[in-house]
Amino acid sequence: MLKNGNVMNQIIQYIVTDITEVFQYIPIGIISGILFFLFTLIVKGILKLLKYDNNISVSRCTAMSLLVTYLVIFLQIVFLSREPGTRTGVDLHLFETWGTNSQAHAYVLENILLFIPFGFWVPVVFSKYRNGIGTFCLGMLLSIGCEYIQFITQRGHCQLDDVVMNTLGTVLGYMGYWGICFILRLISSS
Repeated sequence: MLKNGNVMNQIIQYIVTDITEVFQYIPIGIISGILFFLFTLIVKGILKLLKYDNNISVSRCTAMSLLVTYLVIFLQIVFLSREPGTRTGVDLHLFETWGTNSQAHAYVLENILLFIPFGFWVPVVFSKYRNGIGTFCLGMLLSIGCEYIQFITQRGHCQLDDVVMNTLGTVLGYMGYWGICFILRLISSS
């Protein structure tokens, strides 16, 4: 029992360490989100001056800005934090990356965590992705695209497990979105 507890503690330590490294990308993500928010407000104002009927609410601008913030941080993590040519290889064996050590386990869990915000924010921002299938497919396509770009630029190993775990993260994020919507409906009907 103690061994399993030690392994879990090691996995958590690796994840916390890796997440702490991501904090350096948060300022550029926040600045990008704020600039996008200001841009959308300017566009909204111009459209209003032109008497063009638009449905861009401040809450939608905020949600879009939060998605942009996430995507900028995501790009930093997945591509820009790595030197081109430093990672090569393709692994199409399912569950191969789970490995035998705590670091490998942490990487698998981090791939899930990385896509949870995507699965949450996409249906918030884009109404056509409010069904689970659309969000699922978009998350899977984004993950496949990332793996392909990582393979071409050699900024990451191209792994089937990453696609599966990223897609699982998208599903978990969507479930969080759905759960919050469900709770809000219960509150509003009371």
